[in-house]
Amino acid sequence: ELTEITEAYIAMENERGSLENFVIADALFHRAVLRAAHNEFLQAMEGVIYSALLVSIRITNRDPRDNKKSVPLHKEVQQAILARDGDLAEQLTENLLKAASEKLQGYIS
Repeated sequence: ELTEITEAYIAMENERGSLENFVIADALFHRAVLRAAHNEFLQAMEGVIYSALLVSIRITNRDPRDNKKSVPLHKEVQQAILARDGDLAEQLTENLLKAASEKLQGYIS
C-alpha cells in the first residue's frame, strides 16, 4: 500500500506535459490512500469516489501550471503516511481536500 501511494505521488510529481496523465495520477493517489485506510464503507464506495475525483480534479486543474501548487500538498500527505503518522496524514488530507473544495466552488459559482 505504501508503494502504491508513493508510485502515484511520483507519477504526479513527474508529470509535466499531459493534464490527463496528471489527473489520473492524482486520482490514483487518493484511491491508494483510501484503500490503505481499510475502511469498509469507503472501499464499498471506491468506484463512486474515484469517478468523482476524476471529475473534480479535471475541473480544478484546468490549467496544467496549477498542478505545481497541489503536488507539495500531496507530498506532505505521502510523507506523513510513510511516517505512519495517521493524525498528521488525516489533518493534511483534510487541508488538501478543503483547498480543492474551495477551488471547485470557485469554478461552480
